[in-house]
Amino acid sequence: MKSVLSTLFGKTEGLKFSIEAIIIEKGKWKDAEGKAYFVGNDDVGHLKVSFFGPFYGSYVVFDLDVKDYQYAYVTSYKKDLLWFLSRTPVVTDADKQKFINRVKK
Repeated sequence: MKSVLSTLFGKTEGLKFSIEAIIIEKGKWKDAEGKAYFVGNDDVGHLKVSFFGPFYGSYVVFDLDVKDYQYAYVTSYKKDLLWFLSRTPVVTDADKQKFINRVKK
């Protein structure tokens, strides 16, 4: 995916959100709605996320900008997927390098 826009739009039982993404191969926007639930306590960044209930994937936040909440680094439970989530649509080269260095640890 080239660009993803996610919007959190409510909290009832769990978190509900909307994702819009550009799929590089097709060059088109694709929409999906999902839901997420905390695996344990809601102050721990480990969620189970579903776009196709009842199937869930694990999202684990392993680093977070706790000062300004501008980014989060997320991986899957098996660590075979990786995301750099940013509040801004453009990420600086310095921020990208910081992410790469953190992932290599």
